[in-house]
Amino acid sequence: MHAHLTKVLPCVMSTAAPTTTLPYARPEEDPAHFAPLNCLAVTDEAIQLVDSLLGTIETHELASGSRTNQRLAGQSKLRIAIAGFLGDLLGAIGDSKAEGWTYRSLKAEEYTGEPVSVRTFTALVDSFTALGYLEHSLGKKHWTANGFDRSAAPRATGGRASHFKATPLLADLAARYDITGENADLHFLPPLPECPIILKSSKTGAGRFKVRGIKMSYIETPQVLQLESEMTTLNEFLDGFTIQGAKHRGYWRIFNEGDDVEPYQWNKGGRLYGLKGSYQNEKKLIRSAMLIDGSPVVEIDVSASYLTILHGLERRSFDIDGDPYDVGLDRNVVKMWTVATLGHTKHHVQWPPKLSADYLDEHGCKISDVATIKHVKALMVAKHPLLADWGKVRTSWADLMYAESNAMLGAMNNLMREGKPSLSVHDSLIVRLEDRSAAEEALGRNYQMVCGITPGLKVSPPAPRSFP
Repeated sequence: MHAHLTKVLPCVMSTAAPTTTLPYARPEEDPAHFAPLNCLAVTDEAIQLVDSLLGTIETHELASGSRTNQRLAGQSKLRIAIAGFLGDLLGAIGDSKAEGWTYRSLKAEEYTGEPVSVRTFTALVDSFTALGYLEHSLGKKHWTANGFDRSAAPRATGGRASHFKATPLLADLAARYDITGENADLHFLPPLPECPIILKSSKTGAGRFKVRGIKMSYIETPQVLQLESEMTTLNEFLDGFTIQGAKHRGYWRIFNEGDDVEPYQWNKGGRLYGLKGSYQNEKKLIRSAMLIDGSPVVEIDVSASYLTILHGLERRSFDIDGDPYDVGLDRNVVKMWTVATLGHTKHHVQWPPKLSADYLDEHGCKISDVATIKHVKALMVAKHPLLADWGKVRTSWADLMYAESNAMLGAMNNLMREGKPSLSVHDSLIVRLEDRSAAEEALGRNYQMVCGITPGLKVSPPAPRSFP
């Protein structure tokens, strides 16, 4: 990096940038990034950009009268806020779907325990806006009238948080330090998760009224401390490798059904999720072109992972050599039915809306025109009779996920002890080409441990790379 780059101090503007109207009206259409404000400036260029903006903001505050004396202890807090906000703003520029937008509530209660206080962030927003560096779309509440009492005051039913976007002026300033939306994630990195274990409550409601589980507090028992230590060790190990072609910055392990039993047994869910912008959200072709420390990678898929685990846990035989989705229909449709069914509490009576929308986007036709969900169920139950009792057997979707996550994490830990990095995609592992045999052996051994069946494996070879 350019350690001796000359600091550039932009001129102080006297007029505030106007607030902006967002290009989308409904919250469900909002592709903006959440701004956690926790990025760290990790390169010389990023540190110099942060220092430049810190000086500019302090000059502006004194000149405008918004502050009558220079910051002392608060200067470090502002520096942290600038780095965190820059990482979010510049990272969003690189996402065509987000169109550069990030969002963050300005409610004080949203900042408890956060790396930046609401007071510091609000001051930063005001300064960035006044300097012409920021577009700010104000948040607003949604109000609903009382249908039973017209005389009653409307009540707040959700709303939209404040949205922010870097202006061309800020993008140009960052570019002077060779920082762009495309490479911002190399200059500003979030810290590895301090608490890599998350517990969520059960889902509530049904159908389109279903509400996702919410984050829960928990007591740090010896079992929890062991889970946290295991994830911290893995995160720190993987952080020592250079990954190209996609992003990775640590995992959270998210457990589910936290309100199911008391005391909680930590045996529901437990899947590994990458932080914002993770390679896990990239298409397989992108993942297959990744490099780990300069080495090409392969992705090793566990064939029919949930079906394999279900039969193993229920002590039923399972043919790992045949195609479990071969029932005389489009294999993609059958596989989607299986994933949707085993990820739910019981059999669906109609195709889930999101699944239908995804199929239409990808294939240009309705999945219901290819096959009714009732027809696919009948064919799959005929091939795998155990599925007839789904929702009644002792094994649930959360049990399947827990067993799968244990097998994957076990394989990753085995490889880590040999100095070999691996990346999870829930039912597959990405490893360096030279580590393929070790990874296949580790996956087979760990699936055998959790469900009693050595699974079928399918390996996707490295793809041509288009990045430097």
